[in-house]
Amino acid sequence: MNFDATLDEFANGVRLNSKVEQLSMADERSGAGPQAPIIRQTQIQSTSFLTAGRPLILGSLDIPGSTRHVDIEVVMDLVR
Repeated sequence: MNFDATLDEFANGVRLNSKVEQLSMADERSGAGPQAPIIRQTQIQSTSFLTAGRPLILGSLDIPGSTRHVDIEVVMDLVR
């Protein structure tokens, strides 16, 4: 899983530009070409406004080959 995040100060908070990407190879092969792999890709790309101490769910991704999923959550904490 790949995470890319950029924070910018905004009028009354912080703006988060985020991209979460999940890549995996399927167990099965495609019928095109000799043993061409099947690559699965899922992305969540968003712009959100964060409030200190309040969690924010950016999205949810399914786990390929299972019935499970993973929630992507971010929390901004002030450091003094």
